[in-house]
Amino acid sequence: MKDNKKTEVNDTPFSIWGVVGSLYITQGIPMGVTFGALPTILRHEGFSTEMIGLLGLVMIPWAIKFLWAPFVDRSSSGSYARRMKWIIPSQLTQASLFMSIAFFASVDSIGFAVFSLLFLANLVSATQDIATDGLAIEIIPKGKFNWVNSVQIGGFSLGMLLGGSVATALYSLGGWSLCFSVLSIITLLTVIPLSRYSRVSAYSTREDSEPASIRKMIKRQGAFYIISIAASFYFARAMAGGMTFPFLVDAGLSLGTIAFIGGIGITTITIISAGLGGLVVNRLGVKKTAIGSGFLAVFTLSLWLIPSYFEYSSLTIILAIVLINGILSGIAYVAFFTLFMRWASTDQPGTDFSLLQSSETITNIMAALLAGVVAGAFGFSVNFLLAAIIGLLIMLWISFALTRISVMSNNGEA
Repeated sequence: MKDNKKTEVNDTPFSIWGVVGSLYITQGIPMGVTFGALPTILRHEGFSTEMIGLLGLVMIPWAIKFLWAPFVDRSSSGSYARRMKWIIPSQLTQASLFMSIAFFASVDSIGFAVFSLLFLANLVSATQDIATDGLAIEIIPKGKFNWVNSVQIGGFSLGMLLGGSVATALYSLGGWSLCFSVLSIITLLTVIPLSRYSRVSAYSTREDSEPASIRKMIKRQGAFYIISIAASFYFARAMAGGMTFPFLVDAGLSLGTIAFIGGIGITTITIISAGLGGLVVNRLGVKKTAIGSGFLAVFTLSLWLIPSYFEYSSLTIILAIVLINGILSGIAYVAFFTLFMRWASTDQPGTDFSLLQSSETITNIMAALLAGVVAGAFGFSVNFLLAAIIGLLIMLWISFALTRISVMSNNGEA
């Protein structure tokens, strides 16, 4: 096993951040559609919370992408060009799928075809993510992983803004066709940085006689704890977030107002929390930042009781809640993903990071399904309260798990 020196990282830093950032933007678009635009539009058109909760099922590719991650790692590691052979076709396919939805979808015809196309869009986006994460871990020095994840969270948040609030606004202006046609064009435009920086090719990788595999990862000491953290850290936020926009519809807000609220929230997260998360991790360390911001983020989910239970739903209050929880959640996300990226092996970075992300997605789908049932049976306020309680319990476990990982690391076990 040997290390190869980075020869171009310091010579082309802007190109690297441009490539990584543009790729994470397109990954966020299908997520924004699934958890932002569609729940809002469907609730506006009278669909039940249970039906909206089922949207989480189109995220299944993100939950199982670890199954083909080893194949992507084996066939694409070691070369920028080899990574692009996976990434560029994924981008083009995602754009084609969005255009297909634009041509024959409507709220009146929401059904198997639209759900299938959105499922496929998430499938190719998840595959692109495997190659992108592997690229980022290989090419960026380990000490800068906090900034990689700032770019990741910022780019992904911008993608969610496009797929969520912007898509909702476009739908209110021109319907389904305008909404998805624009998303398709945006996806195509993000291919430009990939070809512009095509000469970036030399970066760090490790050679190992054993091929990438899931088995190789889960045999590592501490794997149980790190996987459990990945599977649980965002559950409460997903449970509350899945019903936030449907609640605002029921509260009487227009689609335009909801798009404005979501846009302000995500834009703030992109500008503030992504960069702030990198700074805080750099100053306090990844463990302290993850625990502190994690506790604060889940605690602030209870603020949704103000408009939902006490029925005090002024625009100022709602914006304040969105911004407070969004910024804290963004900082926590940077911290946790920095932790996961550091833990991923350079032998198989796409595989390791994909398994951790898949663990998160599986529980996020469960959270979305649970939120739909709870909100339908007991109301939005119960869903928000239960999400906050579950989140606090999860953070207690995470605190313990991180302590165990530290102990094992100090003893040379992890």
